[in-house]
Amino acid sequence: MKNLLNIGAGFLGFGVVYVLLQGHLSSAQSVVVSLFAWMLIWWTNQVVHYSVTALLPIVVLPLFEVASLKEVTTNYSNPVIYLFFGGFLLALAVEKWDIHKRLALWLLLNFNKNLPSVFMAITISSYFLSMWMSNTATAIMMLPLATALVTTIRSQIPIADRDVEKMFLTIAFSANIGGIATIIGTPPNLVFSGFLNETFHQSIRFIDWFIVGFPISVLLLLLLFIVLVPKDKKLFQEDIRERIRAEYRRLPKMSSAQKRVLIVFSIVALLWFTAPFIEVAVLNDTSIAMAGAVVLFMLPSGQESSPRLLEWQDTKDLSWGILLLFGAGLTMASMFEKTGLSAMISDFFKQSGSSKVLLAVLIVAFTVFSTEFMSNVALTGLMMPAVAALASGDIHVFFYTGMSVAMASSCAFMLPIATPPNAVAFGSGQIRMMTMMRLGLLLNAVSILLFSVLLYLFVK
Repeated sequence: MKNLLNIGAGFLGFGVVYVLLQGHLSSAQSVVVSLFAWMLIWWTNQVVHYSVTALLPIVVLPLFEVASLKEVTTNYSNPVIYLFFGGFLLALAVEKWDIHKRLALWLLLNFNKNLPSVFMAITISSYFLSMWMSNTATAIMMLPLATALVTTIRSQIPIADRDVEKMFLTIAFSANIGGIATIIGTPPNLVFSGFLNETFHQSIRFIDWFIVGFPISVLLLLLLFIVLVPKDKKLFQEDIRERIRAEYRRLPKMSSAQKRVLIVFSIVALLWFTAPFIEVAVLNDTSIAMAGAVVLFMLPSGQESSPRLLEWQDTKDLSWGILLLFGAGLTMASMFEKTGLSAMISDFFKQSGSSKVLLAVLIVAFTVFSTEFMSNVALTGLMMPAVAALASGDIHVFFYTGMSVAMASSCAFMLPIATPPNAVAFGSGQIRMMTMMRLGLLLNAVSILLFSVLLYLFVK
């Protein structure tokens, strides 16, 4: 019954907003804003799977003759979507052959002298892995390692409950932060990229994002060390380090499949960094990602369990819904532009008399706290038209403000529902809600401060 009421709330929201806007906006503008409200209600209340909500523009916009079916569906095949699809497939191969687990254990093998060093190993593992693969998958993979470590440590020395809480929070928070560093690290980054391409006809390369995103993520990671890593530097007994070494030794010798996946992954990453300096027109981030993915389906694994490095049946574990979510965000953004809503918002900003820097900071602050309650992909897609309106055609302003919004949408540290890594860590039963909210609020506040400095320096 409750679910039926929530479903009805979406339809009701659409109808009420549409009626209220009559006489104030054009029919097309009213439909777009009403659809925005409908999608927001369903996304916020998780009425249906987020990918189902992402299909609403395909149904509603042609029905009300706001846009043709072809015009709407074109956004669902944007090149940026294929960039993320290729990144998904590369990450899938890394997961399939347990390369991520080997990396995490290798770090623990080299950082196991005391509690702070273990925290560093877990943090760096989560951070680095989420730069390239789903932060959800990273958190799920790291959680059992942390649980085993806590059990082992407790068998040797006393460990405070607050330190256990912080260890599990570290997994979630560093996974969120890692996605900021690369353009394929988390979906909101690509929503920004797609909007930049659609609205300003400019593309952002992997290295362009990395130059800004990586330093920001490193600063947030350093803050995470300061806030969460315990100060107790008492050395562990040899038994703890021996258990970690034993766990690492139990890993089989690196297989031919693992080596081949690492080679393909390394070549793709290298090309992403060097493509801007190679004068070949077809060499762009999307084509590089898709070429790497195709090669994974072609190369033999050398293992009996799976003939190729990737088989098509492996893609059943892919987050296909995220790709639809991209399409919905790009569609709504283009409709804001087409119907003139972006121009109206731009005029509002101009008449407010406030500086662009102050308005940009307010938008980012709103994003940081809103992302605690709704999908960061959806939020980024919905915020991009406001950012474009604020920029008033100035691509420099849009670039840094849009990037800040995209990165800010990943800075959800306060609530378990904010991001999947938060939910995974909280689901361990080792974290109290108040602890997450207290530490998360601190990280949220510092994130806003950090983005404010970035905007002050680059948005004039």
